[in-house]
Amino acid sequence: MDKILLVALGGALGATLRFLLSTFFLQNFLAKNGSFLMLFTPTMLINILGCFCIGFLFFYLKDEGHLKLFLIVGILGGFTTFSSFGMEFLNLILHQKFTFAILYVFLTNILGLLAVFLGSFVAKIAE
Repeated sequence: MDKILLVALGGALGATLRFLLSTFFLQNFLAKNGSFLMLFTPTMLINILGCFCIGFLFFYLKDEGHLKLFLIVGILGGFTTFSSFGMEFLNLILHQKFTFAILYVFLTNILGLLAVFLGSFVAKIAE
């Protein structure tokens, strides 16, 4: 039960941090028309930051069970699931499953994007 609470608390903190950081980026950098920074969205920046953090913490924390669970699964899971995607990709590479790694990236992205379109299509039909 304590593991579930650690993940839940971390997830709430991560989601809150994502919201605050996203709002900060939009208000201070990304909303300026004509700016090169308009290329970057808050989600993209948060995903990149989350990927860096999960890569660092995964190797830095080694066997810190509860802390690792709180920070990686909880906070970073709530902050961005893309960091988990990146970590799963890295695990496949570390285990020399290169074909699966490439397939994982391809299928996750293509099927995910297709699912967004399908979901919006179904919603329009349901109106």
